[in-house]
Amino acid sequence: MTLPAGTVRTYTYVPNLLSSLRIVLAPAILGAAYANSRVGFTALLSVTLVTDLFDGVIARHWKAETPLGRRLDRWGDGLTMSLGAIGISFLWPDIVERESGWMLVALAGYAMIGLHRLLLPASSASRPGWLGKLLAMLVPVSLILLLGGWDAVAFHVAAAIHAAVGLQKLVTTQRASAQPAAVESTAPLLPEVQG
Repeated sequence: MTLPAGTVRTYTYVPNLLSSLRIVLAPAILGAAYANSRVGFTALLSVTLVTDLFDGVIARHWKAETPLGRRLDRWGDGLTMSLGAIGISFLWPDIVERESGWMLVALAGYAMIGLHRLLLPASSASRPGWLGKLLAMLVPVSLILLLGGWDAVAFHVAAAIHAAVGLQKLVTTQRASAQPAAVESTAPLLPEVQG
């Protein structure tokens, strides 16, 4: 079958399928942690991170964004983060204890970004750009490297950057809600990061 010129066949289900895969893999991630399988846990967590990186990109590229897709993405994010944290505490308790301060810094960054999203007006839809996705992946990737025995410096830097971005988003959101006209003339603390 030949499509008319300028027509693109899209597979709009693919982004939702990738988001759904993260949700379906959640029990397997927890099972791998319970079975004390560091390799299985790390492999499954890595798959969820890769699918998280690409589901939104594919949806925007194919113009297949949907409210269901956004919900699936957030559910997948929540499950991956929650079960990832539980699994890491089961499998690497010594690293969790040693790096607990930096893990709290990273979690504070996630909490501030989550609060920022809640404070945004419903009319302002925020789309993460490549920089936003890259920054969002810094903490998980550096954490996987840390768990693999690499030096902790990469994780410390990623956690600090993540917390700084979260703080910047909260401050910018607070300024916008307090004085809408003054925000345009006030430079943000850090370059604006979508995500």
